[in-house]
Amino acid sequence: MRTAATFNLAEVTKCNSVITIKTSENQSETNSIDNETETFTTTVAQRLVKRVSVLTEDESDHVRAALAMVATQLAPALGKEDTIIHLVPPVLLLLRDSAPEVRLNIISSLAGLNEIVEIDLLSQSLLPAIKDLAEDSKWR
Repeated sequence: MRTAATFNLAEVTKCNSVITIKTSENQSETNSIDNETETFTTTVAQRLVKRVSVLTEDESDHVRAALAMVATQLAPALGKEDTIIHLVPPVLLLLRDSAPEVRLNIISSLAGLNEIVEIDLLSQSLLPAIKDLAEDSKWR
């Protein structure tokens, strides 16, 4: 189920809707929400990219492999700045994943980041991880 949901992350981020979220500043001991609430808006992509970090640590290799196939497809919906801040770090984690299928999938999908983030920045952040893969005797 998590694998199927992960495969659909990129499609869901194509929704251009803005979400309004209300958060409680203070909660009393009885768990009732006080009148002080804060509201903020976010896009679907910004909301989902937070799940990407969590999914990089999923116990299932299949979920992480699915994430590696679609993670970089979130970049166009996020834009350059949010991609650099929120998406590049999980991509780096996936490049160093213990499962070879995860690493292969993320390497195969890196072209999606190149469209949004400049090649200079990508080379600075991703090249060391790719170099580590090249030096790994167990890497294909």
